Amino acid sequence: MSLLQRRVRVRNRSRCVLLNGMYQQALAASWPSLLLSLVVVYLAIHEPLEQRTESDFSSKYGMMFFFCVQTISTVGYGSLSPRQDSDAANFYVFLLVFSGLFVSTLLTGVTWAKFSIPKASTLLYSDVLLLTFFHSHRAVMFRAANNRKYGVLVEGSFRYIILIEVVM
Repeated sequence: MSLLQRRVRVRNRSRCVLLNGMYQQALAASWPSLLLSLVVVYLAIHEPLEQRTESDFSSKYGMMFFFCVQTISTVGYGSLSPRQDSDAANFYVFLLVFSGLFVSTLLTGVTWAKFSIPKASTLLYSDVLLLTFFHSHRAVMFRAANNRKYGVLVEGSFRYIILIEVVM
């Protein structure tokens, strides 16, 4: 049980496991595949919402794009704004802003996490291995340290492979 689990009650529910699995997959994915999957999800969500013809799409795409940018950011509406007497339009703007902030927050979190994951090249390892007994079991011990100028490693776990050359 980790230190965090001892301090906070962790409940393992299926939806939490699903979201945690998606988060872990996003962290493990390469940048191009992560960005491609985000574009696919965006198109899958927004494409069915619009019922339009080809000519209608090409003439209004710029206006729809800038309306979304102005809604999600703090730029303001300029010449575009939802109708004040329409509750449906205002609710749509609310959903647009909420989903935009939610996606921006998720992207910020995943981006920060991908940059902050320590790699083997950012760690220093001792040159000496210690073969001993630890809690009545054989153990291999070595020292590892953070080589970054900033940041603290907490609850690190390692997987290592030892190649021993035996001379007879």
